[in-house]
Amino acid sequence: MNIEVIKKNVRNYLDEKRYNHVKRVVKCAVELAKIYNAPVEKVEASAWLHDVAKFFNLSVMIDLTKGKYPEVEDKMSKSTAVLHGFAGAEFVRQNYELFGIDDEEILDGVKYHTIGSENMSTLAKIVYLADAIEEARSWEGVETARDLAKIDLDKAIKFEIEEKLKYLLSKDSIIHPNVIKFRNSLIANQI
Repeated sequence: MNIEVIKKNVRNYLDEKRYNHVKRVVKCAVELAKIYNAPVEKVEASAWLHDVAKFFNLSVMIDLTKGKYPEVEDKMSKSTAVLHGFAGAEFVRQNYELFGIDDEEILDGVKYHTIGSENMSTLAKIVYLADAIEEARSWEGVETARDLAKIDLDKAIKFEIEEKLKYLLSKDSIIHPNVIKFRNSLIANQI
C-alpha cells in the first residue's frame, strides 16, 4: 500500500473543493485512529479513498454496484448520495493497478462512510465519523460530536446519527435502513 500513489490517483477524480474536504477527513481520521488504536495506515488509505466516486454519474454508480450490494439495490438507494461509497469501493477494487487496495476492511470504510452498517469495524466507524465531523463541517451539534469523538467513538457516532435523523425527518427525506441498523447495532453493543 502506497499512500502517495493513492493520494495522486484520488486527486484525478475530485475537484479542488472535494479534495480539500478529503484532506480534512484524512487528518481527522488519523487522529481518531491514534486514539482508538486502529491501524493508522489502513484508516488513512480508506479516508483518502472515501469520496473517489463522488462525481461519477449515477448511471456509472449503478453499473459499478449492480448485483454486488443487495442493501443498495432498491429504488430508494438510487441516488449519488447513497451510492457513491459503494461505487467507490467497487471502483477501487476493480482498479488495483491505480490504488493497490484489495483489503476488505479498507473498502468497507469507503463503502459505508455515508449510511453505515451494522457491526462495522473500528476502521469503518472512524472514516464514517471523520467524514461527518472534519473541521469544516458546521451542522448543529458538530462540536458535541467532536468532543464525544475524543472519548467514545460509538457515542459520538450515535449522537451524529440522531442529529442526522432529526434533519432528515424535518426535510421529509428518505432514511436508508442501514442508518437505523447502524444505530441499533451501536445500542445493542452497549447492552
